[in-house]
Amino acid sequence: MSRKSRWAVYQCTNGCIHVRLQNVTVTLTLREFAQLVELLGDAYVRLGVRAAVETVRHH
Repeated sequence: MSRKSRWAVYQCTNGCIHVRLQNVTVTLTLREFAQLVELLGDAYVRLGVRAAVETVRHH
């Protein structure tokens, strides 16, 4: 992991997943991490579709 990296995801020797966003680190189990990834993926699709619809409305 680069010292200059402000965002990172890594797994420690205990098996926990650590998600670092600048000065905040969230520690998750593998199951919790999978749930977070699914939640973010769904939000990305939902918000991406919303942005695409907004773009079409403005034309």
